[in-house]
Amino acid sequence: MAMDQLERHQLGRLGRAAVALAEKTPDAMLAMDADGRIRFRNRAAEEMFGMDGAGAAGRLFSSLLTARSWSAVAGELAKARENPRWKGRVLRVEACRGGGETFPAEMSLAVWREDEGDRFGVIVRDVTRRDSDRERLRYLTHFDQLTGLPNRTRFLERIEEELRGGRAFTILKLGLDRFKEINASLGLAAGDALLRRAGERIAEAVGPDAFVARLGADEFGVLWSGSDDPMRARTVGEYVLSVLTQPFDVEGTSCHVGASMGVVLSPALARFDTADAALKSGLLALHEAKKAGGRRMALFRPQHGEEMIERRKVEEELHEAFARREFELLYQPQVRLRDRRIVGAEALIRWRHPVRGLLSPTSFLHVLEASELAGPVGGWVIAEGCAFAAELMHAGKPLRIGVNLFGTQLRDGKLADVVTRSLAASALPAHLLELEITETTVLGLDGEMIGPLRQLRAMGVGIAFDDYGTGYASLSLLKRYPLTRLKIDREFVQNLESDPSDVAIIKAVLAMANALDLNVIAEGMESETQVAVLEKLGCREAQGYLFGKPVDRHAFRRMLLGTATPAAA
Repeated sequence: MAMDQLERHQLGRLGRAAVALAEKTPDAMLAMDADGRIRFRNRAAEEMFGMDGAGAAGRLFSSLLTARSWSAVAGELAKARENPRWKGRVLRVEACRGGGETFPAEMSLAVWREDEGDRFGVIVRDVTRRDSDRERLRYLTHFDQLTGLPNRTRFLERIEEELRGGRAFTILKLGLDRFKEINASLGLAAGDALLRRAGERIAEAVGPDAFVARLGADEFGVLWSGSDDPMRARTVGEYVLSVLTQPFDVEGTSCHVGASMGVVLSPALARFDTADAALKSGLLALHEAKKAGGRRMALFRPQHGEEMIERRKVEEELHEAFARREFELLYQPQVRLRDRRIVGAEALIRWRHPVRGLLSPTSFLHVLEASELAGPVGGWVIAEGCAFAAELMHAGKPLRIGVNLFGTQLRDGKLADVVTRSLAASALPAHLLELEITETTVLGLDGEMIGPLRQLRAMGVGIAFDDYGTGYASLSLLKRYPLTRLKIDREFVQNLESDPSDVAIIKAVLAMANALDLNVIAEGMESETQVAVLEKLGCREAQGYLFGKPVDRHAFRRMLLGTATPAAA
């Protein structure tokens, strides 16, 4: 009897300790009888399930779960009663609060036997907060917080899914052309607003079947599954580019951005082992589009990879060359045909490579134009050209100097300031500077560039269309842009003596220029016969090897001093 009393006393102490512990735990603890009615619950259970003390006693535990979750719990109870070695597992359930609200929970189940029959108990943990944190973490991991679009990580996962499924797919990799300039001029808040609206336009343009993501900075990606059709890619791509060409209203300012696009078609044009390789291929094609002047699309082809490696090598060398001042300007004379007087010069960039010697533009200009160096180097060319023209003017030989512009200089919004500073620094009259732009460069621009060009023209700076006739510019551009001169490309001069078509083209250009009050100069002159035909047609100026090859500033000065007094244009 004494031993029995001691055992009862010990069990009572353990029971009181268990109840005290249950009252302190944040997890719900409940014990049920053989009928599944609640016989014990702790305070956390009452709070979690919204039960008051009176309403909890005798309540069916199944009423605290959704029907589907109770079915799963009942199945586990049956296993436990049938198998003495059952160890149980943590169940994921949907629990119900007093007002009918459901919440996610994790449940541990225990089963035992008493004199009255089988009993079971549960420990329930509300995982609403944890699930919310996990969802937030998943969102941060897979979505861009600024635009709300999927991010680069999620985009790569989607490509990986396509590769695993062996499906055809198309990738469009887009880069905004003028975002950096707008971000710098209007501020980060305006830049963020522009990115959000650009993402919205892209998503709306490609439709719900495509997967759109922001890949970082000013780049976006579009992926659609089941198609590697180049015609579809071109149609959709051109529409997206046209949508992004439309001005954005950012904080009351109309911003013209535009975009370039790289297109990957798999397996039509290339097969990939990894998602990263596929996306990098889109980047290579995007660089091709930007290199071609921007605001266009380019298809990826396997050879682009080797070309990109070589281009990056050249670009690194160009950065070093600019820092070491290895670039030089050569000057080719432009003459007035009736008296052969030098009336101008075109400044042409060269690279004096420490190993390969003096390099012509064909070996590096295509890389330079597509790199971040284009703006700084272009500014240097303008400053150097103005300084040399001022030097000639102070020597009593005033000549206009023609300077070629990169497409970047026409897009970055800094051209007018760069030219103004260069003219002021050299004290050069504006009419002795002529800026040369190509038709293809102008085609890649919106109308926002016309304003700065008109500003420069109003100052007296000349604006010339270089290589006229070889591009695709419409005649309306001659009316819209504040031009002063057309430069007839050498392609129409080479066979001038034998090809009537070339004669007809030059004759038409001269007539049109005369009607629009534009000056004309012909390039590529190599023979006196060509000069005779041009003079007969009414062309007044020309340049080419017949009159002199491009030479450095010292040789040009000597050439100039050996001629009659030049006539300033």
